[in-house]
Amino acid sequence: RNPEVKERPSKWLFYLDNLSAGALYESKIDDQSSYLVSGRYSYVGFFLKNALKDNEALNLTVAPEFMDITSIYHRQINESEEFKLSLLGSRDKLAFVFSEPVKQEPSLRGTFSNEVQFFRIVPAWKKTLDANNKLSASVAIGIDQLHVDIGSRFFDLKSDVLTTRAEWDRRLNDVWTIQTGMDNQFSVAKVKLKLPLQRTSGGISNPISAGQTVDADVKAELVNLGFYLRNEIQMSPKLKFVPGLRLDRFSQTKELFFLPRIAWNYSLSDYDLIKFGYGIYAQNPEPQEASSEVGNPEIKSPEATHVALTYEKDFREGNVNGWTTSVGGFFRDFNKLIIQSSGQVVRDGKTVFEIYNNKGKGKAYGIESMLKYKMDQWSGQVSYTLSRSRRIDAINGEYDFEYDQTHNLNLIGGYEFGGYWKVSSRYRYVTGNPETPVVGSIYDADNETYFPVRGPIYSSRNNPFSQLDLRIDKKIISDQEIWTFYIDIQNVLNTKNSEGVQYSYDYSTKQNVEGVPVIPAIGVRGEF
Repeated sequence: RNPEVKERPSKWLFYLDNLSAGALYESKIDDQSSYLVSGRYSYVGFFLKNALKDNEALNLTVAPEFMDITSIYHRQINESEEFKLSLLGSRDKLAFVFSEPVKQEPSLRGTFSNEVQFFRIVPAWKKTLDANNKLSASVAIGIDQLHVDIGSRFFDLKSDVLTTRAEWDRRLNDVWTIQTGMDNQFSVAKVKLKLPLQRTSGGISNPISAGQTVDADVKAELVNLGFYLRNEIQMSPKLKFVPGLRLDRFSQTKELFFLPRIAWNYSLSDYDLIKFGYGIYAQNPEPQEASSEVGNPEIKSPEATHVALTYEKDFREGNVNGWTTSVGGFFRDFNKLIIQSSGQVVRDGKTVFEIYNNKGKGKAYGIESMLKYKMDQWSGQVSYTLSRSRRIDAINGEYDFEYDQTHNLNLIGGYEFGGYWKVSSRYRYVTGNPETPVVGSIYDADNETYFPVRGPIYSSRNNPFSQLDLRIDKKIISDQEIWTFYIDIQNVLNTKNSEGVQYSYDYSTKQNVEGVPVIPAIGVRGEF
């Protein structure tokens, strides 16, 4: 864009390709007010229909789709005060019809659908009292919805949510700043379900048809109230110390948490920085996990301790071209994790299944590194993470977490040609997730189905994920407009990545469930 051209009171941005479309419009109302409206819609399901057209047992009747909208109104009330009103919404939907019974679920046929919706209205206010004091406050009102249909079975969750947040930013002197605040979440969750109580271990579930069906209508009110104190202390020109404390109260579990947080940054020079962080965190259970009907009302909140140390180096030393890098290690310790339980307990004078308990533990640790390069028309980035994530329980001992990924490598590169042409590419390699092998099966004559016999939990792995993407951009720039024509090809090499495994009805054979094939997106983007 020509920098000498005067900014216009309104701006348009849109893109359109064969996978999705989106647009954004921003405009001034007057000298103090402006608004922004944007939205996106995806029709990628058209390509997935073609990818699955040879699957006779699975008909994609409603294409996978997503849409989201954003609207923001901003008003500068005066020099020290501003107001912003945001409206956010999204909807994701996927639906299938099983024209034939699923191989290991003879009773499962008919419609499968999954729909998630989210909506929020967020008014926010900021006020600068003086050079050393600032206030801010916001409220969010909205609805969360999740609906799943599995044949004649279903799970429906609707939450009416109200969250509030307020903060006072106080600068005491040249070296010490304090932020104090509160955030509160109030929600009314309504869960309706008709599902079997399944035993799941190592990601392998018993057949749905063999489980006892639970028909429940659960309502839960949650109040999570938090207060926090954060200090920023510039102890020296090189050292910044950031101690903090958070107080959380969860009504669902009737727990009170004092959660300390500590961080510091130390500058070895203008281009070398060491960062350290430590904190304790807690998370309340899901409503169904703490329900007396389908969960354990005595369940408690999982806790975690996080520690991280990072070194950053800027080799450019003020120049545009050159190298930047960062490398760091992290460690996380998890306690009171919620796990499934087949044990029985006495509750209200009755012997019932425990369903869930807090006897899980875990740890995760690793090294993260990143290297960036910029030299004239060339640019590149390499990021690599080496990590382990483990879980511990009384039945299985210590084992790999189901989402453990030992290696995670990303390579990104680009070159800008003359005439506003650019070619960029990305390559990703990720270790396959752990899986539990099925070593046999037992026939259940009552339900006319087979039960899996599991091997050691998460003792084998899915195949690694590997994908190469390619993008070509051509820009046409005028004084008031920028047009970009692009070709974005996902999975250029058409790699057959495995997303999981599917077993035959009697678990005697299995086959990989492959991810999407090569998908090209050809489109245009406009800014004016």
